[in-house]
Amino acid sequence: MDKLKRLQYSTEDINKAVNAVQSEMPFKAASKLYNVPRSTLQDKVKGRTLLDKNVDQGPY
Repeated sequence: MDKLKRLQYSTEDINKAVNAVQSEMPFKAASKLYNVPRSTLQDKVKGRTLLDKNVDQGPY
């Protein structure tokens, strides 16, 4: 069984991407620029998850 590949991104990357989206950058562009999953970025901007929560890079 292959290990899952996880994107490597930091809390700082997420915060930068959120700020970019709030400054009118599209989700897709901010996601690519800061290497953050678009769904994660959407959750953060829409308040579904906390911004300061630790980023877990584990398999689950």
